[in-house]
Amino acid sequence: MKRILFFLLTLSVYSGCSKDNEHTAQSVDCVALKQAVTNDDVAVVKQLINEAGATIQAPIGLNAFNAYKFSIDELIKRIKANCDISIEVLCYGCIDTLPAQSEIRLTFSAGLIRIEKTLDLIVTDDGRVRCQNMHD
Repeated sequence: MKRILFFLLTLSVYSGCSKDNEHTAQSVDCVALKQAVTNDDVAVVKQLINEAGATIQAPIGLNAFNAYKFSIDELIKRIKANCDISIEVLCYGCIDTLPAQSEIRLTFSAGLIRIEKTLDLIVTDDGRVRCQNMHD
């Protein structure tokens, strides 16, 4: 009898708990992102990307490059979570600025038009991804 009560108690505890999907809360507003990219609205693109990248934290124990790469890849996952946008990493930390910048290429269709834009990204000292610029 004690085993049955213990089982039911354990089952109720586990069934009552749920984990929110971290990407749902942190994913990008796709409609706003596509509209901003289509309209060349760099300020809005920066805001949307910076919001999505603000909570990225690389796992402890990675070397500097792998932590940097993890942060960029995590941002890409968050964009792709709900958006029909193709993303290509052009380079990780290849633009020699302080801090080094990475480039990703966004491609999607807006009606009959194919939109392609490149985002320049940095990873801050605390591992957050920030958008620096958008260009063709």
